[in-house]
Amino acid sequence: MSRVAWVDKKLMASMSAESEYWCPKETGGVLMGYWSHQDVVITDIVGPGPKAVHRRFSFTPDAKWQEKEVARIYEESGRIITYLGDWHSHPFGTSRLSFKDIVTLFRVAVHKPARAPRPIMGILHNNSLWKLEIWNFKFSEIFSCVPATTMKIIWFDE
Repeated sequence: MSRVAWVDKKLMASMSAESEYWCPKETGGVLMGYWSHQDVVITDIVGPGPKAVHRRFSFTPDAKWQEKEVARIYEESGRIITYLGDWHSHPFGTSRLSFKDIVTLFRVAVHKPARAPRPIMGILHNNSLWKLEIWNFKFSEIFSCVPATTMKIIWFDE
């Protein structure tokens, strides 16, 4: 079964610009949207926040700021647009998940307040141009992350 991640081109441009700004350090944020059967529709992103810490091989978001932004988008959407997972950059790296990335997906999946039992993680990697790959965590298959080669990304203009 082919699964699709629908992503607005403007969101990709925003994530790419953020990643380019912080390169060679990592940056990231939150992915928001909704699930439609096996497909995921990413409608909004939240950036790292003003107090985020960017390092060469890691990044720590401004969690309190992000939580407020997620709540604001959720409320403004009439409780339709929800937290789906996270995204971050791997400057000059690959789209492979690190052990820390896998642990993060697991923690999100089991953290009931996140309400994301099958979170996704977008990784922007740069080998000349920023490219987005999306991984999916299925709690029924612990530590099973499906790469974007299985989760096809379709770009759309709003």
